[in-house]
Amino acid sequence: MKPKSASLPCENATGGKRAIHEMQKTLEAFGASGFGHYEDFDKGELLVQFKWREHSVMIRANAKGYVTAWLRRHPHNYRMRTTKIDYERRALQIGQVAVYSILTPAH
Repeated sequence: MKPKSASLPCENATGGKRAIHEMQKTLEAFGASGFGHYEDFDKGELLVQFKWREHSVMIRANAKGYVTAWLRRHPHNYRMRTTKIDYERRALQIGQVAVYSILTPAH
């Protein structure tokens, strides 16, 4: 019997974009003087930028990279009641939510 694969960080996250608000509040509490975020849909990236002690900080998280890792851990098989394309779409939705949670400092 094949052992169950370990889950990836934030794969069961449900907050998604709510995490941005939490991130902003946390950064403000630590003294950040500016905050912004940007989504690059083509690259599947979330960029977060903030200013802290006169330094500009930029952090990237890639949903497509997360999806690749998720699909390695949870490969589609013929016994599933969904097509491979639908399964990959579901994986992308999971990845898009997870990247927000990954960047949340409170996580």
